[in-house]
Amino acid sequence: MLLRSRIPELMDDPRLDRELHVEALRGLEVLNKVSGSAQILWSELNKFSLSKQIEPILEVDGEVNGGTISDTTPEGPASLEGQNDELPASRQSIAKQTIAKRSSRSKAAGEKISVLDVATGSGDILLELAKLSKRNGRQIEFTGADISPTAIAHAEQKAQKAGTPAQFIQRDVIKDGIPKGFQVVMTSLFTHHLDPEEVILLFERMKDSDAQMILINDLVRSELSYSLVWLATRLFTRSPVVHFDGPVSVRASYTPEEMRNMALVAGLENCSVKLHPPCRQLLVWRRS
Repeated sequence: MLLRSRIPELMDDPRLDRELHVEALRGLEVLNKVSGSAQILWSELNKFSLSKQIEPILEVDGEVNGGTISDTTPEGPASLEGQNDELPASRQSIAKQTIAKRSSRSKAAGEKISVLDVATGSGDILLELAKLSKRNGRQIEFTGADISPTAIAHAEQKAQKAGTPAQFIQRDVIKDGIPKGFQVVMTSLFTHHLDPEEVILLFERMKDSDAQMILINDLVRSELSYSLVWLATRLFTRSPVVHFDGPVSVRASYTPEEMRNMALVAGLENCSVKLHPPCRQLLVWRRS
């Protein structure tokens, strides 16, 4: 197992030349796209959004043949195919009709999910999630936060160019905490910048923000990850900053077991850590 070592990354230096910083942000955008970072997060965010579309209607609709829709379709409309094949045909029909009605009524009510992306960087993952949200008819509002004014300015330019109604704020979440009012708080490629006590503090502040779901997307520390990231940074970008920071990031990242243990210390009971080969992991926690 690759031993953890944390070396200061070039992008963490506030004195980094602005042009080199922007070039590095663009390089990371390519790497995030290649690794499917947005899709990793979207899988969980989409399920959360679907559950919130249906839950407000459950209190009105009550039960269907002795069981609520949440009993038969834990993941919403998308789980009907295949998962309910064992139900009697009459119950399948009722379930489908009821879910269709609930989804329609929920959308008509204009319900929205609010998402905060901590350490958003260039905002590329957030903006891709916004596209997926629109494409799938989800009503989700996105806000990105980052300590770097250069990153925030770059993200705002990207959002304006793409015509995506995302908002961005400059904030040091370790020093200033995480603002409340967001149902989902997520972050990508951030925890490896922090020592374990800082990661635990970040998790505690995420929980204290009253978020209903927390998503942590980051690299996995392993010899395979190190080799693949070293290669990818040289294949997909010419940024010397990314060439240095990429492999350094892997050495500073955590194993799934370490990530889970830090989450438990922070009070994120019943969290799960899912591997997304070859180099990513996703920690998921939902408030019970």
